[in-house]
Amino acid sequence: FYASGDSYAARYSVALAYDMLNKPSEVPLKFQGVVGGNGFLAPIFNLSDSGDFLLQMSMLTTAGYEDFEERFQIMRELRNLTAIMLLFNTIFSSEDPRYNRTLFQDLTLYNSHASPLYTERPPSMLISLYIANSSWFKTAIHAGENSTIEYANMTLLKLLMGDALVDITEKVEYVLNHTRVLFYTGQLDALFPTPNSQAYLEKLKWTHAEEYLQENRALWHPYGTHLDVPGGLPLPISAAGYTKSAGNFTSAVVLGMGHYARF
Repeated sequence: FYASGDSYAARYSVALAYDMLNKPSEVPLKFQGVVGGNGFLAPIFNLSDSGDFLLQMSMLTTAGYEDFEERFQIMRELRNLTAIMLLFNTIFSSEDPRYNRTLFQDLTLYNSHASPLYTERPPSMLISLYIANSSWFKTAIHAGENSTIEYANMTLLKLLMGDALVDITEKVEYVLNHTRVLFYTGQLDALFPTPNSQAYLEKLKWTHAEEYLQENRALWHPYGTHLDVPGGLPLPISAAGYTKSAGNFTSAVVLGMGHYARF
């Protein structure tokens, strides 16, 4: 059994792993490890401060960058539920006409916060949400034919505001010391930029921390390094990412990926 989750759910994959490792007799499952993608693991105001990334991607002007960073300075000083409400109105994109556009939307002119490659959510992503909400798909994955998949439940988001301020570093370090872990991030994640996540991972205190810091990155070639061509020279295949490992921990950066797995 692996505990796996993306974005906010990566936070809960760590929490679930922590509980299962500490209470192995409560659930009759053989726990194998943790997988987290673009995870909300680091303290929120460090992880989500995407100003530098947005500026480098030409999504912010210099003036817009200053406005964006000024907002983050305010949130860091507040560090309370008001700050989390400001955060929701800063880094995300609002798709509900009942709500005002966010600072991210006003400054970047984007309506999708996931990647610098898409100003709107791609059609293939919207189609996948439609398919995921179909009766036959929900039946196939045993989710309940009459259940409703909600992309963003505002009531739930409000209830989670307090949790967003909780630092889970001790649990992350515990999990790193006691089971196999894979944390991957998207090279083009505009919501939780990879440099922010990498900086957090490098500061963690665990058994193989020093080894992890000293270890070199390696290119990840899921389909091999070369394509054989009959009668010709092998053609090089581009890598799909970077990996770095120490102990039972591997971190990966997936090239071309934004906040969502394929976008």
